[in-house]
Amino acid sequence: MNINSCEWVETPVELIVEIAKGVNDATESEYRAKNRLVIKGIFGFDNGDGTAQFSSPEQMISDGIWPDEQSANKNYGPKWFLEIDENEQLSVPADLEIPVMADDTKTDYLLGYEPFYQTIYDTPGQTFPATVDEKGVITVNPFFGEYSLEYHPTIVAADQSENKTAIFVTQGGIKLIPMK
Repeated sequence: MNINSCEWVETPVELIVEIAKGVNDATESEYRAKNRLVIKGIFGFDNGDGTAQFSSPEQMISDGIWPDEQSANKNYGPKWFLEIDENEQLSVPADLEIPVMADDTKTDYLLGYEPFYQTIYDTPGQTFPATVDEKGVITVNPFFGEYSLEYHPTIVAADQSENKTAIFVTQGGIKLIPMK
């Protein structure tokens, strides 16, 4: 794991995001079945105004990045998911099964990063706990993994050779501010 290029941010990151049921009929149906909402727009992909660059499935197909709707629906983005469990607890999935975005050169993932041992936690099914305040701001918090170590939200880029680079880590959590 290459973490030399990792940008460490000590305070909570605030991002303006769009929260949706999906981006087309197929994704809306899939996400509804999994009790998910899609969060469009995330850190590391900034347009310069606090919003993120975004490529829809349709745009990725028309740009020749993905050949079909199924691939584009999985790999469009950047995106995260907000999951709501049966007890109405919120979480954000963080594993290699759910890419933040992928193209023909690399795939980006949201994973947990532990700074002392400089390790990435990529176990399938892992989630970051999330809370919503009275203004509708969602805070994505670190999770505790193996040996009670605290893992912080990070974006990890994997190239075609499966070399992974942590490109962004926050110690203070991430605040997702819904667009109005």
